[in-house]
Amino acid sequence: MAKYIIDTETGICEPYHEEIPETKGEKLYKLFKQFEGTKEYDGIVAQIQKWYYGSLVKASWCATAVSYFADQLGLPIKAENVNAMRWKCKILASKGSGIYYERRTSGLPTTIHQGDILFWLWSGDAMTNTSSKHVGVCAAEKVAIQSAVVPCIGGNQDNSICVKNYDTRKLYAVYRP
Repeated sequence: MAKYIIDTETGICEPYHEEIPETKGEKLYKLFKQFEGTKEYDGIVAQIQKWYYGSLVKASWCATAVSYFADQLGLPIKAENVNAMRWKCKILASKGSGIYYERRTSGLPTTIHQGDILFWLWSGDAMTNTSSKHVGVCAAEKVAIQSAVVPCIGGNQDNSICVKNYDTRKLYAVYRP
């Protein structure tokens, strides 16, 4: 049922719109979005690597990029390895901060939301520190898990910060901050 605000003095009736605060995930998406198109190791990408390592290190940077923007939101998941970051997210969720889903254990959510942190496993059944893997952030408002692909914004995607579609079958875990 629709709600309205009625000014009894003027007789004006206006629709009531409740302000829904932005989630940490939506804020995380927006932090990435403002730098979409930045190539490695220019601009913010160089800044991310210097923030993480203390100097410009030309190494895989998907996890350091997520770490950098998550840090700005107070999410303590700083890691250079995707699996190490995944474990930090899992621990946060176990302490009541966010929700963690994993294909092998609890199962993935039916819907992925914008700003969810997505962990991709390219080969094998279990993610380890040495697995072929990736991390990024859901770029769509909502995606059904039955979809063939999930648009993901992140670092080290085609050597830049950009949106790429990844095969949902390779989605290993989801952290909803």
